[in-house]
Amino acid sequence: MANRSRAITELAIRNIGVIDQAVLPLGPGFNVITGETGAGKTMVLTGLNLLSGARADADLVRHGAERLAVSASVSFHERSEGSLADLISEHSPEIEDGSLLLQRSISREGKGKAVVGSDPTTVSVLSAFAAEFFAIHGQGTNHRILDHGYQLQLLDRTSEKATEAHRVYSLKLEEWRTRSRELKEFEKALKDKDREIASLTKFLSDLDKVKPLADEWEEINQRIRRLDSVEDLRLAFSGAVSALDDENEGAIIRSVSALRSLEAFKESDDAFRDYISRLRAARIELQEIAAELSGELATLEVEPGELDRLRERLAALKHFLQRYRTEVDSDLSDPDAMRSLIAMGEERRILLRSLQQGDDQIEILRTEVERSLRELTQSANELTNQRRIAASDLSTRVNVELAGLGLDRSRFSIELKTGTEFTSSGADAVEFLFTAHDQGKPLPLSKGASGGELSRVMLAIELALAEHREVGTLVFDEIDAGIGGEAGLIIGERLARLAKHFQIIVITHLAQVAVWAERHFRIEKEANDQIVLSSVTEVHGDQRVIEIARMLSGQSDSDVAQKHARELLKHANV
Repeated sequence: MANRSRAITELAIRNIGVIDQAVLPLGPGFNVITGETGAGKTMVLTGLNLLSGARADADLVRHGAERLAVSASVSFHERSEGSLADLISEHSPEIEDGSLLLQRSISREGKGKAVVGSDPTTVSVLSAFAAEFFAIHGQGTNHRILDHGYQLQLLDRTSEKATEAHRVYSLKLEEWRTRSRELKEFEKALKDKDREIASLTKFLSDLDKVKPLADEWEEINQRIRRLDSVEDLRLAFSGAVSALDDENEGAIIRSVSALRSLEAFKESDDAFRDYISRLRAARIELQEIAAELSGELATLEVEPGELDRLRERLAALKHFLQRYRTEVDSDLSDPDAMRSLIAMGEERRILLRSLQQGDDQIEILRTEVERSLRELTQSANELTNQRRIAASDLSTRVNVELAGLGLDRSRFSIELKTGTEFTSSGADAVEFLFTAHDQGKPLPLSKGASGGELSRVMLAIELALAEHREVGTLVFDEIDAGIGGEAGLIIGERLARLAKHFQIIVITHLAQVAVWAERHFRIEKEANDQIVLSSVTEVHGDQRVIEIARMLSGQSDSDVAQKHARELLKHANV
């Protein structure tokens, strides 16, 4: 559905192509952009494409500039729902009075920067936000409409039921592929069943003999290192305790003697009181250290045979680890190797049970594959049915639009063929057909429509799809390619009606389209020292008449052309 609460309020372009700097204060209805060939009209579209995620091309940077930049201020209802609300919740961009700024810049070296609100982001996030506000129909879209995959996407977009059926189909397709893959792997395993069972049994037998614990390898190595140095530790700790706590020569008793020597003078000099305080603190610290060292000394008591038992256990673990470490792609220094082998043991117990019950298990898997295939087939049939309904509805609406665009004798139809192969898009193949005469044979668009007819067919499809778009802005570039004046008036009037529900931005060379716009921007080029620069100006009144006259005859000062321009503007009632 059209979303009139969303619109581009201002588009700013700097150093793109021949445009030095341009700001377009866009209105909510029909906006048109015109200018001479080579003035840079398409640079506006280029800017919007960059915001939509187009590839960064350093060649777009204006000659003599270091960096191009484009920004769009977009407005929306701050209590928006759906995918826009999800994006805002996830990325928390800076929003001011219901307005959000989308920006992208590219340096001459090809380095780019994307910004949403005031925060740097990725181009993919920027394009996701842009897609919520505007959709672009450029000259390239006319070529895309000939692609069968794109035709199928357009068809699905017209129907919520078809979209939901496609979602269900995708889930069923993934389930069927998963079940089929599991069956294939299990059948492969069963071919080498005896050898596989023997290998699994041997591994699990070795694992059960050793019964390793997850952190045991590190703990044993640490304990052995400690026990290997226990005698040296005992001597060190014992010597330290003796030096501190010997009743005759220990540091503690000597600190007591020092205190006694000074205490007789503590009242006579402040310095003595400070020394006494520090000596008391030192004595307490020495006593605590002596106590802790004595505690450590007590832990160095070794049970007889403990070191031998630990080394024997380590040898068993090492033998097991050396034998199977290649299966987890680890070496003896990897602390996670043993944990990986323990986890592998649980997986292999399950696989062993499955292989030992192979006949029963394979029947279960085959039943699951058959069930998932039936459900996939049902979902594919439902998707086809919804697409047929959508195809009939879209064809009717496109033909109504074609009649309104001056092709009242033409016929547009959609052919849907269903195959037996399940692909990510379903089991259907689609073909858009067209004939310019109601008695003619419908042919594929690539064969049945001329250049001008193809432009109008594409516009008719866009108009028919408009109500299914969530965006607030539709951008059309040269939608009138290959079309004459009378047809241009028809297209312009239809776009004007569409502008009652959407913000419309049209880049055109046809005066008959431009006269219907509520806001008219002219792009002009100027040569300065052999450098061509372009600027954008909004035209009103006589200036607009002059621009329309230029578009009609190529001569903006022609009285006849200006008279014709005024007549067209009066006809459009702008």
